[in-house]
Amino acid sequence: MLFASPLETNKSCAKSSIKLFFDSCIDLPDHQQRCFLPVVLEFFRLLRKVCPRNKLYVSCRNTLGSVLESVYSSGDSRSCLLSIGDEIFPCVRELAKLMVKHFVDDDDDDSGPPSLSSRKASLGALVLKFSKRGDDDDHQWIFEYKEATTFESRRHLAMLLFPDVEEEEEDYEEMHEMLIDRSNLLAESFEYITEASSEELHGGLFIEFKNEEDTGPGVLREWFYLLCQEIFNPQNTLFTRSADDFRRFSPNPASEVDPLHLDYFEFTGRVIALALMHKVQVGVLFDRVFFLQLTGKKIGLEDIKNTDRIMYDSCKQILEMDPECFDSDAGLGLTFVSETEVLGKRETKELLKDGKSIAVTGNNTSIY
Repeated sequence: MLFASPLETNKSCAKSSIKLFFDSCIDLPDHQQRCFLPVVLEFFRLLRKVCPRNKLYVSCRNTLGSVLESVYSSGDSRSCLLSIGDEIFPCVRELAKLMVKHFVDDDDDDSGPPSLSSRKASLGALVLKFSKRGDDDDHQWIFEYKEATTFESRRHLAMLLFPDVEEEEEDYEEMHEMLIDRSNLLAESFEYITEASSEELHGGLFIEFKNEEDTGPGVLREWFYLLCQEIFNPQNTLFTRSADDFRRFSPNPASEVDPLHLDYFEFTGRVIALALMHKVQVGVLFDRVFFLQLTGKKIGLEDIKNTDRIMYDSCKQILEMDPECFDSDAGLGLTFVSETEVLGKRETKELLKDGKSIAVTGNNTSIY
């Protein structure tokens, strides 16, 4: 290859010819770019081996990206990309490092390249195709750059953070076996799961219902479904449904009537984690406020919009009232006190010290 020659004249001639080829490829129609893809890929391999830090290699990498995007956009030739996926992965890794470096070094620089949000579909497709369990990469970067990725790619990377579950038939002896009575499903499942170690649960689950012969993935999915129906049954006082969405739940303040309520919450966390590990959808959504509490973030008025519509509308109305009008109505008779009803018992809680004696006025509604 002339470009690898020690003679400067040979190197210069080769550089001009290769660059002319790259420029010509980009201007070709889509169907012709597909024909030149193997040639561009071969240049990519050679230049990466000979001069990975040279500008010509960068130009080759950019040309390869443009050709690949053109082929992918055409739709009818996407199958050919699957066969070269492993070969272009070094290119993807290099670009990923450059993008992360840009985010870290130039986070406050508006003069840099545009946000990746415009390319999130392409980036998401790469993540779904090439990110696999066991890679050396730390997939937790997804939490920092979630705006640049799709929901499917974020879910894929999040699932890779979970331990792998071995479900091969020959490994059944390593599984955590449970024999469950349908009539006492919640209590027996609670005992089996809480008494098991993390290592035992990582080995997989073998579920069998008493007086029934069926076993396998179907029985496991049924057990998850029935168990979650019991856990999130409002009559068990562990969780309450959202008024706007019956699939959305949050912890029930009245759960403390059961002395084991904290143990049952820990049990619920284990069940949800196991369902994720086994890729079983249980049809349960947690409320946004609950997630904010888990992450230790501050909860604002807008966050409770779908949690407690009545409280949200009342607070919104108070904030939007004219201060003079509000004061003319004697502050609606409000003080810094919150009243709740739990299992028929009314409880009062002061929001500030001596809140009972502090009236809500037009000047302190935002604090209230």
